[in-house]
Amino acid sequence: MTNILISQELNSEEIKQKAEAITVKIEADDTAVSGVIIGKEGNTYTVLTNAHVINSQVSHKIITIDGTSHEAKVIKEGSSLEGNDLAILTFNSPNNYQVATLATNSDIQENQRVYSVGFPEETDEFYFTQGNFKLQAPKPFLGGYQIGYDIDVKPGMSGGALLNEKGELIGVNGLRKAPILNEAYNYLDGSQPYQEQIENYRKLSFAVPIETLMEVDPDLALIPDEWKTGLNIAENVDNIAQQITVRIDNKDGVNGSGAIVGKDGDTYYVFTACHVVSDDDCQSGEVKDNYTLVTPDGEEYPLSENDIILPKGMDAAIIKFESEKAYKVATIGNYNVTAHRNKKALLKSTTSNIN
Repeated sequence: MTNILISQELNSEEIKQKAEAITVKIEADDTAVSGVIIGKEGNTYTVLTNAHVINSQVSHKIITIDGTSHEAKVIKEGSSLEGNDLAILTFNSPNNYQVATLATNSDIQENQRVYSVGFPEETDEFYFTQGNFKLQAPKPFLGGYQIGYDIDVKPGMSGGALLNEKGELIGVNGLRKAPILNEAYNYLDGSQPYQEQIENYRKLSFAVPIETLMEVDPDLALIPDEWKTGLNIAENVDNIAQQITVRIDNKDGVNGSGAIVGKDGDTYYVFTACHVVSDDDCQSGEVKDNYTLVTPDGEEYPLSENDIILPKGMDAAIIKFESEKAYKVATIGNYNVTAHRNKKALLKSTTSNIN
């Protein structure tokens, strides 16, 4: 199943059917919470839920609409998603399950109808309820909560979907009405709302907006291209650049940068300038120092002479490093192929899998 944009509004029964199909139960030890299927690639499904309901120290099972239990793998949660109360899990199945449609435009007006779903602890059964959107906090609270609505979210519904009138996913349940401590409404940037604002907030449940997932993990293949078009082009380019750019340090500190341009198994290839890792004239083809490559996530990889390939007389170099981690690989453009044939030949001769 792929993400399909729905332009017309659905009636509540249609939304309920769709909501039940995309909602899963997540079990760990003696607890059960909710999640929503947001992507599929091959036989691998991706599930979004709250970080606060996930315990990475124990195993989790995902129960789908047909009652089938699947072994779950926790991919990211909390700190790896910039402190937002979100978690990503995956499970494998040859069965076809419906995938949530992500809202391409989650702008929503006060009192517009919204739908909240999940598996409350009190019944352990799928629960579907409706209410109204009331406000969007001017800044995200701790955990990334920002969408306020007048539905009583019950224990166990954390991680379940918040849907709009088209049945599109606009947020993830997680912050229930009237928490014990008002600190729940402290803003993510460390500031605090006025007391009058807090009193209004306590009357509402809050969800983490689906846009937050795009902001903290824009490389998720499951995010449809139609949804990404809402991003400013400069922001999109900046997001990609940050993921493919590495730092190259010498013994004195920062020396230059490079771009990840290829991968073969666990071997990555980085394209950089010769003078970053050699003498300024780049005539000798010799490595002049001990270097360390620093990836976008801050990991350091010491480089030996055998890891650096320097063609004589050209201000270009290829660096190899080994890692089991998944780093984004740049897409190589094909402009002015004739004029740049020598550079393409260099890449072809030194890497076996340029993407």
